[in-house]
Amino acid sequence: VMTFPGTCHACGEDAETRMFVTKIPFFGEVIVMSNSCDKCGCKSSEVKPGGGVSEKGHKIRLNVTDEIDMNRDVIKSDSSSVAIPALDLTTSLGAMGGLVTTVEGLLKEIEKTMKSTGRFQIGDSASDDDKEKWNEWFGKFTDLFSLKEPFLIELDDPLGHCFVTPLEDKIEDDDRLTVEEYERTPEQDLEYGITQMKLNQELEAKDDIDA
Repeated sequence: VMTFPGTCHACGEDAETRMFVTKIPFFGEVIVMSNSCDKCGCKSSEVKPGGGVSEKGHKIRLNVTDEIDMNRDVIKSDSSSVAIPALDLTTSLGAMGGLVTTVEGLLKEIEKTMKSTGRFQIGDSASDDDKEKWNEWFGKFTDLFSLKEPFLIELDDPLGHCFVTPLEDKIEDDDRLTVEEYERTPEQDLEYGITQMKLNQELEAKDDIDA
């Protein structure tokens, strides 16, 4: 475990940051960074894949039907989005940073983030109708946590760094889980620096040939 000085994102005070590398079955190496503040007690953690960039993007779909699904391990990278059709919700790419959690833990993180965001949207000036709509929407989380009905959760990562633990040795044998690979767009390659990386590799290869 490596330790180095950091800053608390909540209060701005100095806070020690710890970093270590671990290997997750079916996925590979990840880098975990955690920050704990002695001043305000805030704790945070972030996870980043330790391997290279996948050749293709990944879209993972999980049909959540029981507690076993809720307890599946999830890696949500800082380049992935999350969609839950039952909530009519799709997060932006990279929202909530990188997480190593469970399906239930991911839902709780989304709920917490949306409630924090909602404070600015349903303040004192909001109408009673708007407040009621927000309360009804947040009530849907209770239905998801209680597994009132099966629901779909999707992770979309252009860099292919998201992951959900399969129940079988082979993902294709897990009838609740699918992984779809897709070609990134030129705009995505440019956004994530892949275009420049490929250009650098081509230049290095040319220099080796000229040498």
